[in-house]
Amino acid sequence: MKDDMRQALLRVEDKMDRRFEQVDHRFERLEGRFDKLTDRVERQFLWLVGIQITTLVTVVAALLARR
Repeated sequence: MKDDMRQALLRVEDKMDRRFEQVDHRFERLEGRFDKLTDRVERQFLWLVGIQITTLVTVVAALLARR
């Protein structure tokens, strides 16, 4: 009886270990996707800031040229 219980518990533990490994793998894949998304957002933000600074410089230059 004890051996049967022990074996059953070991099987459950093995199943849980395999399942947690699958979950860990899925989280690793998701993390990679979030890293790619973060990189893309950072690049777009830098472009946006660059465009805004260029526009500001152009407006200031145009106002100074009117003087």
